[in-house]
Amino acid sequence: MFKKIIKEILIMALLLLAIILIFSYIFYGYAPIDKLVPVKIAYETPEEIKTELNGENQVSLEPINVTFTVEESEIEGYKKTNTYNAGKINPFEEYKEEVNTNENLSNGTSTNNNSQSNVSKGNLFDSGSSK
Repeated sequence: MFKKIIKEILIMALLLLAIILIFSYIFYGYAPIDKLVPVKIAYETPEEIKTELNGENQVSLEPINVTFTVEESEIEGYKKTNTYNAGKINPFEEYKEEVNTNENLSNGTSTNNNSQSNVSKGNLFDSGSSK
């Protein structure tokens, strides 16, 4: 029995070897042996860019101070059109009227007194008069 198992294993190994040889012969033409792989081309910086990066043509990044002057006659004109207020940090800033939200809330609660009382008591849905 032991000889029979060894015999079967040898037959299977030879059969496997024969299959591998047949497939290698069939697919031999598909293996790219003489195919050339292209070489990567290195990027070279043009001379114009190199000189610009070295600082020969570089723009200065220093802050630019701009000074504006206003003559006395111009200030008089601004005062006449109410676009100049001497008491502000920026005298030419536009005037914006602030709305007091406290007055609006107090007026809203006094005119809408019935609905507010129902909500504050917690019986808004219990009264049946509101939808």
